[in-house]
Amino acid sequence: IKFYNKKALSALLNKSTIKRNITSYIQYNEKTKLYNKPSNRSATDMYLVQHDSVTILDEILYKGNSLVTWYKISYNSKKHGKIIKWIKGNAFFPMSEISSD
Repeated sequence: IKFYNKKALSALLNKSTIKRNITSYIQYNEKTKLYNKPSNRSATDMYLVQHDSVTILDEILYKGNSLVTWYKISYNSKKHGKIIKWIKGNAFFPMSEISSD
């Protein structure tokens, strides 16, 4: 499943405890930092580049609205193998501008 809509992604992630293979591409940033935890203080020296494909495992939303602050992702790195890290929610911008189905 490839997603292009944040609301649809949230619905898929929250529908059941079974996580599907939901993938997308890093679209906005030329470099997207990877974090060990969903915290600005846990940045690693690794990053993704624009058009890298990732599997989205989970998300963390701001309390009180549906804005995504963090995504837990899986990425197959040529150098490091399969890695599971966190990225900031704006890595998939401008998907928020695409209308929902």
